[in-house]
This record gives sequence, C-alpha cells and structure tokens, in this order.
Amino acid sequence: MWDLIDRSGKRWRPLFGLLLLESLGVPSAPYAGLIACMTEMVRTATLIVDDIEDDSLLRRGAECLHLRYGVDVALNAGNALYFLPSVVLFEHPLLDPDQRWQLLRIKERMFIEGHCGQATDIHWSRRLTRRHLEQRLAEDYEASCSRCTR
Repeated sequence: MWDLIDRSGKRWRPLFGLLLLESLGVPSAPYAGLIACMTEMVRTATLIVDDIEDDSLLRRGAECLHLRYGVDVALNAGNALYFLPSVVLFEHPLLDPDQRWQLLRIKERMFIEGHCGQATDIHWSRRLTRRHLEQRLAEDYEASCSRCTR
C-alpha cells in the first residue's frame, strides 16, 4: 500500500482540511497527522479498490497495485487502508470520546455512500448501452427541468 501512497499525488485533501481548521480559528498543526491520515489513506483505499473493479492498468504514472502484486494483496491493502485511520483517530490525544465517535460515524457513513456510489458505477458499466444512455439522459434532463423556475 505504501507503493501507491508514495507515488506523486495532488495531496489537496489534507491541505483543504488544514485550511478549514485555520479558517475556523483552530490551530491546524496538532491535527495535521490525523487529517493527512484520514484523507490520504482513505483516498488511496478507494483508488486501489476502484482500480480492481475497473481493471485499470495505471495509477499515478505506474502499474496498478493489483497488477503489480496481485488482486489478493491489493484488496488486502485497500481494505487495511479503510480501517487504519480509525487507529489514529482513537489514539489522538486532543479528541474527547464524543468527538472520536462523531468522526467515526462520519467516516463510516462516507464509506457506505462511497460503496453505494461504486455499486451504481458497476451497475451502469455492466448494462450501459446506447439506448440505456439515451433513456438515462432524457430522465436526467426531465428531472432537471422539473426543478427549474419558470
């Protein structure tokens, strides 16, 4: 998993989190490790799993982990990266128990929503035809128009 984490990425998620804390008047330095871990490990986990599901070849300029190390190793790494941030979260000295549980609930909800989104992606990628695409676009357009003011 460090193979993919060490590859160059934009790393804007931790930066955004730190800037958000600063904008709220909270010193970000004590939370930098937690924010970096929570955002980058989870993002890397989603990339590993998505690459397997999409049978991708390249990620961040190099061979995808499932091709380099095998699907079993890549899945294990991706799954570990989903859970490892919880260790950092529960050991952070500046968070009280209620804050830890609130952050854990947010993280778990995000995981559920992300996996539901990925399930939708898999569904559409398996049944997408020109007819289905045209039907979906028409439905989306109609729904969009129904929300417009006239």
